[in-house]
Amino acid sequence: MIVQNGVLQMEHVNWAKTISTTSLFSLSSTNEVLLTLSECAFSGIERTTSRAAVLSFSNDKANIDLNSCTFERCGCRTSTDGGSMMLCVGSENEVKVKGGSFDKCYCSATYGLGGGILLQLLNENPNFLISSSFGSNTAKWGKDIFVLSPNLEAIANPQKISCVTGSLDSLEKVRGYENGNNSVVIPLCIYLLPTPEEIYVSNSDASNHSHCGIVQFPCLMMTHSLTRQTGPKKVTVSGMILMSDELTFAGQKHEIRGNDDESGWTVSDSTSSLNSEMVTVGVETVLSKLFFSLPPSFSLHSIFISSSSQLTLSQCSLFLQMPSSELSFLFLSVKSGALAVDSFSALSTALSGSPLISLCGSSTNTELMNTLWLNMTNSNFTKIERAAGSGGCVSIGNSNDENTKTEIKIEECVFDGCSVAGDGSRGGAINVQLKGNTHLDIISCTFTGCTAPAEERKIGFGGGMALKLIDDDFPFIISSPVFDTEKPNVAKY
Repeated sequence: MIVQNGVLQMEHVNWAKTISTTSLFSLSSTNEVLLTLSECAFSGIERTTSRAAVLSFSNDKANIDLNSCTFERCGCRTSTDGGSMMLCVGSENEVKVKGGSFDKCYCSATYGLGGGILLQLLNENPNFLISSSFGSNTAKWGKDIFVLSPNLEAIANPQKISCVTGSLDSLEKVRGYENGNNSVVIPLCIYLLPTPEEIYVSNSDASNHSHCGIVQFPCLMMTHSLTRQTGPKKVTVSGMILMSDELTFAGQKHEIRGNDDESGWTVSDSTSSLNSEMVTVGVETVLSKLFFSLPPSFSLHSIFISSSSQLTLSQCSLFLQMPSSELSFLFLSVKSGALAVDSFSALSTALSGSPLISLCGSSTNTELMNTLWLNMTNSNFTKIERAAGSGGCVSIGNSNDENTKTEIKIEECVFDGCSVAGDGSRGGAINVQLKGNTHLDIISCTFTGCTAPAEERKIGFGGGMALKLIDDDFPFIISSPVFDTEKPNVAKY
């Protein structure tokens, strides 16, 4: 039935088992039309091509009033949009679907949008109401309703669409493209849910949109996920996500944790165009169960730079691949504040121009006393090699800053095959250069096969570790070090 203009009213009419190449009702004219259906029943209406088996119109001149009508097993198996109907609402018409029900309506489960209804809204304040009940309908996105709208959040309202609720139970029911972006399909219920206490980030089936972060709809990037939180931030990472932009932890406490052993951060080739530091830590931040994998093309100066903050790494790991040229790389650079490292492991096939971890007191205000604090326990460092400078794995120094209070504790850590290669370099694994106001403990650490230069024309100091103590009166303890005679440490001195 094609309605071009005028008024069409029907009551208590039943249609059943109709198969057609067109919609049962098609409002194709741009003239004003009023269609009123009351207590009608549609069952087994199937369209073999295109969309909307029962009702289709795509202009804003048609006024629709469907009152207590039922739609059962109506749909288009090859349709991309709108199983039973397609409704268009603009600035000049009104659409009401009240009472009644949609059950077992369908469009393609592979790519279909809106098993019951495809709702196209042409402006941000459309005049429409959908308050029917929905049963078990089928579609790829929006099993009951799929919405095309320039402002999806504005119509995510139970007073507009009754089946949109602030509950995860309605995730599959009503979805739409966020603000016309056809690459981001989201459930309307997200707009009604409170901001989650914990944000999820994943590289699979994730897109960045204004309300992502819940378990079923994670964010794609770490930076985007952090903007979702105004208070203390908790983020769970699933899979390896890209660090493709600069990130700052500021404000309140952050907790970032991996979901499993294969979760963490990697870096894309485009990262080389960024500034020297990728992540700036200015508040208390905890990173746990994260795996960091850096490709051969990676050439930034440092991943994490921490200043006046408390940074904790727990059960994290790092893998550096062999680059095509020498790296100048710092994994952690701490200028002031506290760094706690527990159960950390690092494996590298790369030759770096910098230590893996650098602590260097830096005070810009001589009236204030900075604190430089390191507590590193139960961690393993394997084949960390430095081409120039001192301290293959860890370099600690405050010799140029009398205003820095330094407390260092390295306990039960293993350094295997770590080295420095430059002439005059110190400490294949650890180099410490400290003065005044300092406390240093290195307890029960193992050094095997660590090296500094041992040639006639190229000398090094301390294959395992080197200490340069500027003052004579600060306390330090080196207790129970373990050395492997089968894999001795080597240095000229």
